[in-house]
Amino acid sequence: MKIRVKQMLTQGVLEQSSFGVGSRRSLLACTDRVLETNIENLLCMVNYCENDSDCGRLLQLIHFGEKFNPSDCQKTCNYCSKMLNSVERDVTE
Repeated sequence: MKIRVKQMLTQGVLEQSSFGVGSRRSLLACTDRVLETNIENLLCMVNYCENDSDCGRLLQLIHFGEKFNPSDCQKTCNYCSKMLNSVERDVTE
């Protein structure tokens, strides 16, 4: 699966690159930067999808540079709405 993800990211880099501009060295440097950015974006998306402890609206708005108080969510996002159904229990015994 890792190989497939890397192949998809690399394909995206090639599609975003302009082949007619600059030398091959600058193209490779640009391609490496784009690949690195694509990997960072993918990891951010995976972290968002796997996050089960933070307000979903807060995470989305932070991503877009907005400020948001999680108490304003009023249990309307995916995580906060789950909190309605959760019950805290002591299972240490």
